[in-house]
Amino acid sequence: MKRRSFFKWLTASSFLAAGCATSHEEMLPPPAPKQAKATGLKFSVYQDAKKEWRWRLIARNGRVIADSAEGYDTKAACLNGIFLVKASANAPVLTS
Repeated sequence: MKRRSFFKWLTASSFLAAGCATSHEEMLPPPAPKQAKATGLKFSVYQDAKKEWRWRLIARNGRVIADSAEGYDTKAACLNGIFLVKASANAPVLTS
């Protein structure tokens, strides 16, 4: 048994013995989410003239199809904005 797999087995066995898990299956990571087909979309993060962070969503043809519409004080806040957009992919579409 290789050293790495032995360590994984030992760790899993320790959790089982301690009652933290009831089977080795509980020790496995959740399955990876299904990947959508490559869309060619890219997020671009940049600083504007006011030194505020912004993002753009760029299509495969190079056109900007969405933007942040507001400046963020920090790059981390801007990246969080991108995360929120990505997380809302299944949001309902409202029509009037």
